[in-house]
Amino acid sequence: IVNWERYLQTELVSYKAKLSNIMTSKLVLNNFKFLQLIGEGAFGRVILTVNRETNVFFATKVINKRIIYERNVIRHVLNEKLILQSIRFPFTLYLEYFFQNRKNMYFIMPLAIGGDLGNILNDCGGKLTEETAAFYSAQILLALEYLHYMSLIYRDLKPKNILLDHLGYIKLADFGFCKSLNNHRTFTVCGTTEYLAPEILETNGYSKAIDLWAFGIVVYELCSGRTPFRANDRPKTLTNIRTGRYSCPTYFTELLQDLIWNILQKEENQRYKVPSIKTHNWFRNIRWLPLLNKQIKAPIIPNISIAMKVNKTMDFEQFSGDAHDEEEEFSKYFETFG
Repeated sequence: IVNWERYLQTELVSYKAKLSNIMTSKLVLNNFKFLQLIGEGAFGRVILTVNRETNVFFATKVINKRIIYERNVIRHVLNEKLILQSIRFPFTLYLEYFFQNRKNMYFIMPLAIGGDLGNILNDCGGKLTEETAAFYSAQILLALEYLHYMSLIYRDLKPKNILLDHLGYIKLADFGFCKSLNNHRTFTVCGTTEYLAPEILETNGYSKAIDLWAFGIVVYELCSGRTPFRANDRPKTLTNIRTGRYSCPTYFTELLQDLIWNILQKEENQRYKVPSIKTHNWFRNIRWLPLLNKQIKAPIIPNISIAMKVNKTMDFEQFSGDAHDEEEEFSKYFETFG
């Protein structure tokens, strides 16, 4: 990638084309082998998977159809699938392959097995140096800029949803709350309490600016180990968010305090936008294009040898589904998944 603006323009064309097309693949599910459980979610499990022919590793999100049918979230999962099949960015997860059978759906995505930023914070004694935090924050910002250019609002930015790959670079994960949003406003209250922007708590709707508010929260958290508005209970936390009441640790540099102050503005029109954040002096040492091309050595390289150690004693045939199962009564609801 040599020109950021041109890259975004090209990606927008690609995104729109993929969004309107059914995802096809020359491969079938049997081309992949399930190896090891690496995560669990509300609707299924994440399995370390390998392409039998190329030996390339992936992460496969196995989603149980019955569960999402019974919880009435089929449209929610379909939305996530459409977004994941349409985006492709160095710092986000995306859909490499998609399969389904009577029992499950399979989201096969790039492998990010270095843990999440919450784990990294714990491993580093609760907080990062500002230099290390800037390395991660810059990637998060580029991911948000990319998504916003695609007219997407993310809505659930937090360290737990930011994974690391084997090089120590981030992959934004969990697009369950992500939605298409042009220049309009949306009203659904969703996300995680400590990262909610004040306008989400009001009744006038909100825009993509909420992602930048959450970005400011994450920057603060990476440098301190805590979020700025957190209180002893949820009502007090929400009050702090509404009033904008927070303080910075004394060890924050003036540049960091200034950046956070300009992002955590209650009024959307006073809040820093992406260009102002990128040119802020706190990011003065970030070389944006080399970072985008992963040409800078990460400050923390995950130890993935343990995570990649395959547990051969576990039976993962259960995740492939049984071809002889009776047709589920709700199969018709999944026909639009492609």
